[in-house]
Amino acid sequence: MAFFFIQCGWPTCFYFTYVYCANILKNSFAFTPEQVIQQNFIVSITGLLGYMALLYLSYKIHPLKILKFKVIVFIPFILFCPYIIFNLVDSTGLLLVQAFLVLFVLSTNPATPIFYSYFPIFKRFSYAGFTYAFSRVFMHIATSFGLIYSEKYFGNWGMLLIMLPVAIGYGFGIFYFVKLEKEAGNYP
Repeated sequence: MAFFFIQCGWPTCFYFTYVYCANILKNSFAFTPEQVIQQNFIVSITGLLGYMALLYLSYKIHPLKILKFKVIVFIPFILFCPYIIFNLVDSTGLLLVQAFLVLFVLSTNPATPIFYSYFPIFKRFSYAGFTYAFSRVFMHIATSFGLIYSEKYFGNWGMLLIMLPVAIGYGFGIFYFVKLEKEAGNYP
């Protein structure tokens, strides 16, 4: 269950960063599709640089500490994100929001091998694959429909109805695996 909650983070962040923000760019700033693609490309390059930094940091710092830090930074930011989006004056502000979300995305990287090590060896592929697939199907449907209707009824604050529970579930999953790592003696 904890691994499922962790897996639910990435699709939600992906949808919010690339689809939800693309709608804001089109509707609020009159971006053309080419301009939206260009901004999303810049965000993707930022994500690539962030993953390179994670690669380096995971040599020096325990991967679960990195993920713990990411969720501790992500939750306060997501609480203020509707206010920030409401008060945007240009697309650069939204680019910074997207870049932040890509850098602190709720994903399994760089701790994926740690998570897999707690599944039984002969069921590891089945359990991990099913959890991955089910989380993607569930969260893509929940975010695509949930964000549309929550935004319709609650404005920008409606995004918290999806993002906050996902972030809290992600944090629960991370702290559960930290507990397992401490019990195994692998956590500094």
